[in-house]
Amino acid sequence: MADTLLELRAMLPSLAPALERRRLGESLSQIAAVVRNADAEIERLKAVLDLAGLIGFPRQDLSDLLEDALAAGHALSSATTSDELRSGSDAYQDFLKTLPSVGMQVARHWKNDVVAKNYRPLISFGELLEKVENLASLGREMRECGEAATNTQIVKWPELRDEVMRLEEQLSRLQRERTERVGAIPAVGEFLIAVGNNTATLALLTPAVLEWLDENGALESFRVIS
Repeated sequence: MADTLLELRAMLPSLAPALERRRLGESLSQIAAVVRNADAEIERLKAVLDLAGLIGFPRQDLSDLLEDALAAGHALSSATTSDELRSGSDAYQDFLKTLPSVGMQVARHWKNDVVAKNYRPLISFGELLEKVENLASLGREMRECGEAATNTQIVKWPELRDEVMRLEEQLSRLQRERTERVGAIPAVGEFLIAVGNNTATLALLTPAVLEWLDENGALESFRVIS
């Protein structure tokens, strides 16, 4: 008995590190299960942040997501004990809850603010230009761009980010072309916008507007309704 006690006492200094190594191994297995989709989640995070930058989403509204992502990354990368690994796992789980929540806020900003303000008006204005012989192709592209933005769906965040990037580039080009071909004569732009809003009056049919409509083969495309 005394020999057994002496042997146990001799083992005690190495017992705690051995148990910690075992707990660390068990924790590592659990962490591996938790972060098995980490690459995909990081790609989603990057896509959400890229999309937020593209559409002017308020940066202060990203603070919780950024803080949770940094906290999870720091906790997991610096963990050396089983307790620290568990804390890292908890931080990562918090990040996984924050990411979709903030992502939906970004998506709502895209739909409710950016699309409503910049893209939906393209549909009616494009339909109007389609009636103008020399501007029909521009009008069709404007309408299709507006419809595409209105119909965007969240399937995968990277795909939505790429689609929004394409639409924003197209919108910028269409706005330049519209300015060059329609906005060069302010009265024409004012008349077409009024027609699109059903607020046009005969007073807007100035000689310059009539001349432009004639040159672009559009005189027969409009009629007076009292």
